[in-house]
Amino acid sequence: MTKLTSANMFLLVLLVSVVWMTSEVGGERCQVVWYDAGCDEGIYDYSCVQECKRQYGFWAFGYCKVSLCECNYSCTSY
Repeated sequence: MTKLTSANMFLLVLLVSVVWMTSEVGGERCQVVWYDAGCDEGIYDYSCVQECKRQYGFWAFGYCKVSLCECNYSCTSY
């Protein structure tokens, strides 16, 4: 079995990043925002992230901003 060297690891990360960016560029992005009292600006609040993924799928991205949860997801996957 081939050892996973740092160079191989870098190439793998680069490949995954390029594939992900390509899929995001080709797809429409959507956003929903809801009130979350426990959400502080600049942090990745666990409840916000989990709820975002539960509602909109694994690739959905949740972010907290002054008691608001911003959830970004791909519209084309629904």
